[in-house]
Amino acid sequence: MTLTQHDSLSGTLHSLLTDRTVRERNKELARSLVADGYPELTCESLLADGDRVTVRATVVNGESRWSLIAEIRFDGAGKVAEYHDFLVPAVVQRA
Repeated sequence: MTLTQHDSLSGTLHSLLTDRTVRERNKELARSLVADGYPELTCESLLADGDRVTVRATVVNGESRWSLIAEIRFDGAGKVAEYHDFLVPAVVQRA
């Protein structure tokens, strides 16, 4: 039996793979934006959900340590459609 894209299993698989590919592309775009735009930032984590990516990055300036939290929404072509961020003092746990 040959499945086509119109079969339910094939269509579901195609949708899952497409969604995953878009999320991974958006995560790479967000990682590049942080690295190229803010070389002093270290990307700690990236979470993708649909067309949105949340970035948590850290910057160290002398004794100060800050965390950048940003949410970026990408359009279908991979361009930034929306951007929100905030900077907060990072909590450092000492042993």
